[in-house]
Amino acid sequence: MRLTTALFRFKHPNGHMYHGKYRLVKAVTNESFRALRWDYEIEEQNMLLLRYPYLTVEQSSGHMKDLRADPVSKWNKEKSEKFSKITTLEDRLMHLKVRDTWD
Repeated sequence: MRLTTALFRFKHPNGHMYHGKYRLVKAVTNESFRALRWDYEIEEQNMLLLRYPYLTVEQSSGHMKDLRADPVSKWNKEKSEKFSKITTLEDRLMHLKVRDTWD
């Protein structure tokens, strides 16, 4: 196999191909320029939404009051509901029950 002729045909940079002092720099194409412009347009739309929000300050005040009301008691309540149920051995082995009778 003549791999060495293919590798020595072009000069490769020292170290990583696309990082560092001796990196290969990709040429700017119309496609990359179009993609960058598309990214900037999306960023501008996002900034517009952030500058002019859907709700005003007066409308958004107090909208999280229900969610922030004593989270520790809410957590304790959920924990007690989850773990307070008494599980018996019969409940654990319910899937092994045979309903058909043998002759």
